[in-house]
Amino acid sequence: MLDQKKRKSILSANVQNNMNWLSDDYSNFNARKFFNDTNFSRSQTANTLKIARASIYKDHLLLNKANQIRERILHLVIVADIAYNLFESDKLQVAKWLTTPNTHFFGSSPIEVCFRGDGKTLIEWIHSKK
Repeated sequence: MLDQKKRKSILSANVQNNMNWLSDDYSNFNARKFFNDTNFSRSQTANTLKIARASIYKDHLLLNKANQIRERILHLVIVADIAYNLFESDKLQVAKWLTTPNTHFFGSSPIEVCFRGDGKTLIEWIHSKK
């Protein structure tokens, strides 16, 4: 098992956290900032991630180490980082793209794709389009 320092260095190779949705040590998801930035539905988030609605109304969501929610949120942050670079650091354009349904994703938004567990496929798809 990787220690905390090694895990962070591996993740930091892919995670830039340009939207500032993660804490510095990647242990917390700043739910308040995410919802303010995207206007994405808290109810839809809770349903898609299959977590209690009450937990998504907290300011920060604790990301456990061996947790599929952590993986899904990290994939979302990586997708947001890629979009941030593609949209030349325009956070409003990133948020708009992340929340807009897309025909390439069968009518789902990139956030929905990541939250349902297909973030890795989305990351690979974006890289194939560069």
